[in-house]
Amino acid sequence: TKSGKKKQLQLDSTDPRHNPNLNRDQNDPEFWYHAARKPFNKALLRTEQHWNSRREVWLKQFEQVKDMNQKRELLAELLEDCSTEVKRLVAPILHFNITMKVLTGFVEK
Repeated sequence: TKSGKKKQLQLDSTDPRHNPNLNRDQNDPEFWYHAARKPFNKALLRTEQHWNSRREVWLKQFEQVKDMNQKRELLAELLEDCSTEVKRLVAPILHFNITMKVLTGFVEK
């Protein structure tokens, strides 16, 4: 209820028996131990861990996209040197992933 939450917040901000971190410095290890034990803070830590893992996935995906873009540019440059027949055959299907993978495999070998 609202009154219960209001009372909880008031106790957290005034009573050191209720909130052991009230008069503690953030550099104190006990501060973080007590902070992590509160239900609201547990939820915050879980969401922070979730977003950190999502951020790692996004960074990995971003690196893959950058790598594919570099390979695509290299293939486009190499295709410029090819005959017009090869360009006419490869250019329309170059946007497909399988074509990109096969051609980059040839280039890497």
